[in-house]
Amino acid sequence: MPQLEKLLTDVGPADPPACVAQRALDSRLQAVVLYLDRAAAGALDDVEEIHQLRVWTRRSAAALKLFATLVPRRKAAKLKKVLRRLRRSAGAVRDLDVIEAQLGAALAGPLVQRLKKQRKSARKSLRRLVRRRSRHGKLKRKVKRLMRRLERRCGDFQSNGIAFAPWCRRQLSPLLEDFSRHASGGARQTDAALHRWRLATKRLRYAVELSPAALPQKTWASLYDLLGEVQERIGRVCDALVQRQRLRQWRRDTDDPAEREALDRLAAKCQKQLAAAKRAFGKWWTGRRGSSARELCRKAATVA
Repeated sequence: MPQLEKLLTDVGPADPPACVAQRALDSRLQAVVLYLDRAAAGALDDVEEIHQLRVWTRRSAAALKLFATLVPRRKAAKLKKVLRRLRRSAGAVRDLDVIEAQLGAALAGPLVQRLKKQRKSARKSLRRLVRRRSRHGKLKRKVKRLMRRLERRCGDFQSNGIAFAPWCRRQLSPLLEDFSRHASGGARQTDAALHRWRLATKRLRYAVELSPAALPQKTWASLYDLLGEVQERIGRVCDALVQRQRLRQWRRDTDDPAEREALDRLAAKCQKQLAAAKRAFGKWWTGRRGSSARELCRKAATVA
């Protein structure tokens, strides 16, 4: 498999934005095509393959959002729709894989069969979608047409003198503001608010992966490291929330007293894990760290 680079480091701050967009979107969309082809060839049983397909759809969507003003609206809308369907379908499989990894040893009898049945159904849905999207190279052709369109736009930007660095900071600004707004609520937010904060963190982090050339190295590195840490720590909370939600759904779906009792025990254990993850995040995300994060976002958006 070719080496896939998540950081866009082969561009300069003075490069035309359309040329940067071409490189960024080509690398990310080609990664989606690669994992899509691998999935169509039978790699869907590999947990990491599904995870990577999901991650690269997110990275591609982040690039389409960052370069939205440069990409033809209709072409971008069609690609976003494909990416969203792939991400959600892969996400359903991924969530069940996480639950299986965390609870597999604790499940017994009918619960094991229930989990296996749901995982099989989720993989079947993803496999059907993958085959439809990879058939006849439809996604590959969409990507090639988009790249040709962006290549023509490179000449226009080269002639008007617009540089990538200041242009990129303007595009990052709303994402930085969104992250700061969610972060200002602190660690003791509602479960729904923490989930939205996590999504805002992911969106900004994937966009920051495209912008090493647009920010001073120290600012970029500090911001990227912070976003990675926030994403990981909130992720532990959100994974526990997904696990708890699944257990509650299973309990509603069964009338078996023994199965309900087992699910209640697992739910109690899950609740303890969720509380521990929240405490750990609250201890780490201090008021001082929050203030530093907001200041870092401000610098990233306004640096000269």
